[in-house]
Amino acid sequence: MLPTRLRYALQDGYIHHWLVMGPYPLPVGGGESSTLEPDPVVADDAAEPTSPDDVLVLPGDQEGRWRYVRSLDDHTLGDLRLMPLSGRADAADVACVWAYAELESPSTREVTLVVTLLGLGAAEGDGASVAGVNLWVNRQHVGPQPTHTERRRRQLDLSYGVQLAQGTTSVLVRITMPLDRVAATSLALRVVHPDPDVRHLPADVVGVCLPTRISPLERRDLLERVFCAAYLDRYVFAREDELLVHWPEKGDAPDFDESASLTARLVSVSRGARRASHGTASDVEGPIYAEANREGAAGKNARLGRAYQHPGGAFDVILMPRANEYYQGGMRVTRRIPLWGLDNSRVAEVPTGTYEARRQEALLNIARREVGVYSEMAKMAVGLWSYVDIQVLSEAAAGLGTGRGDTYGDLLGLLSIQHRFRDAPEFPAEAFQPLEVAIAQIDFEGVAGEYGLLESHELLAATAELLAGQRCPELIFVSSGERGTWHRARGERRALDWMHARAQRGLRAWHSDLVLEETFLAISCIIDMADDEQVWEAATVLMDKLLFLLGLNSFKGVFGASRGLSSTTSLFGGYLEATSGVSKLMLGMGVVNDAIRATTRVACMQEYELPVMLQVIAADLPEEGIWNREHHGLEGDDGAELVSYKTPDFLLSSVQDYKPGEPGDREHVWQATLGHGATVFVTHPTCNSLEDARSPNFWLGNDVLPRVVQWHDALVALYRLPEDDWMGFTHAYFPVHAFDEVVFPEGAGWAFARKGDGYLALWASQEMTFIRSGHSAYRELRAYGSRTVWLGQMGRAALDGDFAAFRERVLSLPVSVEGLDVRWTTLRGDMLEIGWQGPCLRNGEPLPLRTASHLESPYCVAEFPASVMDIRRDDVVMRLKLSDD
Repeated sequence: MLPTRLRYALQDGYIHHWLVMGPYPLPVGGGESSTLEPDPVVADDAAEPTSPDDVLVLPGDQEGRWRYVRSLDDHTLGDLRLMPLSGRADAADVACVWAYAELESPSTREVTLVVTLLGLGAAEGDGASVAGVNLWVNRQHVGPQPTHTERRRRQLDLSYGVQLAQGTTSVLVRITMPLDRVAATSLALRVVHPDPDVRHLPADVVGVCLPTRISPLERRDLLERVFCAAYLDRYVFAREDELLVHWPEKGDAPDFDESASLTARLVSVSRGARRASHGTASDVEGPIYAEANREGAAGKNARLGRAYQHPGGAFDVILMPRANEYYQGGMRVTRRIPLWGLDNSRVAEVPTGTYEARRQEALLNIARREVGVYSEMAKMAVGLWSYVDIQVLSEAAAGLGTGRGDTYGDLLGLLSIQHRFRDAPEFPAEAFQPLEVAIAQIDFEGVAGEYGLLESHELLAATAELLAGQRCPELIFVSSGERGTWHRARGERRALDWMHARAQRGLRAWHSDLVLEETFLAISCIIDMADDEQVWEAATVLMDKLLFLLGLNSFKGVFGASRGLSSTTSLFGGYLEATSGVSKLMLGMGVVNDAIRATTRVACMQEYELPVMLQVIAADLPEEGIWNREHHGLEGDDGAELVSYKTPDFLLSSVQDYKPGEPGDREHVWQATLGHGATVFVTHPTCNSLEDARSPNFWLGNDVLPRVVQWHDALVALYRLPEDDWMGFTHAYFPVHAFDEVVFPEGAGWAFARKGDGYLALWASQEMTFIRSGHSAYRELRAYGSRTVWLGQMGRAALDGDFAAFRERVLSLPVSVEGLDVRWTTLRGDMLEIGWQGPCLRNGEPLPLRTASHLESPYCVAEFPASVMDIRRDDVVMRLKLSDD
């Protein structure tokens, strides 16, 4: 079938509709092709396919397939990790991605094409450089204009002067980059006037065409419009939540007044394999857990069951035509909407059960997950020996030291299983036969994990080394040529240095749930298996301290602290936070989720006795509130000043005055927590992506760090964006579904939320827009502008009366803003005067933003660096000796 043309308008000059192919892994050493000939994958039959058989044969006998991709609201193709082609990615060091479109012009016209790469790959220059971007216009290679190449932080702009023909002009972009940068990079292309003083082309001058074999076009276009209008109202679905795909009410999307019969599917997604949101045939894959045939129309929804009916993890809702139209009619157009499910796990917001009951519940939950070494450990721990998968253990043992999988985590899991269960009659000894040979191949210097090289990975490596050396004292290790006794001694020194530094000074990535999860995993292994008394003692003390801080900075099981490093999903209400399982197990509040390594290992500990005082402190919610201050920083670091204020109805946390104006990464600088799901924070996003590989992304971190100042239940956050900022706004995560009541008084500039007897008021100096459609519908408050002041005021029924009275009092508070200088009288009568620079005043006196202590709270005051910590509650004192001095 000869292709016809889809036609679209440019969006603010950007191409939003593409045919994309890749990434295509190149063999090691293949590098970047220097040829200026037309790229071999460009063919006259480039078109949106109707069948999986519509493929191109690429070099190396691999198959490539064009797929339709619609850009995100940030004008980019999103993450370039789209649909991997067949081939051995593990034998590649670079990859190619191609993006194709045609520009349609009524006459011959000179234009400038600006190709932009966004993300870490574009910023760091290690492969995603000018040489890694190639452009063909009408199959002729075009070089960038040297004077119009600009590299900025996280952004590379390349300008190409080209002539558009009358009719259609083909445009092909090929990007070559290191394979490990693909997920961190996105592409945008803008068509602008060649005169830099004009830049903007008239909207009707140039359009976009895409060849397609799908017909009829009218039906395809209708389906795309209906698919694009659909949304979810949350990212994470907890146990009882109903999975509903919504279409906006007519008042929320007045331009949407169409309907189409369609199928909605709930499909599981492998961890780290999230796809682009719009695509064609090859998108439909993975186990299908629910399906609904519905009419997509304004005000309608499609039900896909409740979360407890499905396993936990990452999912996509796939919207697609009905089966006969899709498979037989070739109407291969789809849309994916990402979500995460919590399965049947129960959330605990108050302490529940005994430790032993919680332990059994956690291990049974994990045993059902079938996700690797730790689920097999959980099966053994609860006596489900007949369900143990020996192949999982054998493959994990054989894979150690090969660079595949979680080397240190799997090794610690295997050693734990052998240590704990080797005397059991059911123990599968044959699964551990490859272990000693594999151990000899491991390099214990430390390798990057899933989230990069976390500081805790050094402890994992040290723990793995000392326990491997302890187990195999006479074994010669390939990486060093030394015996196991040498590695044990080195591992002990490394582990002690790491633990002592964090015990006395805190984490470099303060309160990072990712770092804490790995730390709990490592120290639980040391506590149970290390023979050296000094190492054991250091691990036990660190366990006590971290559990104390975890409880102190949690609210009803939600770890609500600001963090030096986090993940995107952990921010969505605490459900997927990496320490939540440990919190529920040890402190009685939280939820068991996919972060099972530490939870399993801590649940299997035999040599640690949980201090009851730590559970009591975690559950404390005194009426007078808990004002907590901390300083974290390793030697040589600037450190971070942390504060939190916890009451029976909320927790407000922040990092004070932390590097305002400097580039951010994955810091989570402030958060208001009113319960599971009910969290609010503000960020300066860099893109629309939710992938952790893009950091910062839509919700994780900040492109430019704000200046944040908190005094008890009131917070001021100042955001100063670059004038040419890519996104141009700051925004608040404001999940309406999680609150009992929300109010947006017209013209007041405030947004209000209530959860139980806890209240939140949020204000922005720029006009706030509540997003009611798109991928962040009913979860986002957006404020456009390069200079924005955000104010947060918490409240309680016990202090402020009912919700209406709280709102009335907040609306009467005087607020004066000039640029980024703000004067605000809080609900408690404190006058706060804060600017981008200089001292911050409270009632005319300087507000102390620094503390000389490691910790100042009603339970403990400790010097910095801390040699001891005395934790007090009532008449009971628990002393932690943090150094050997």
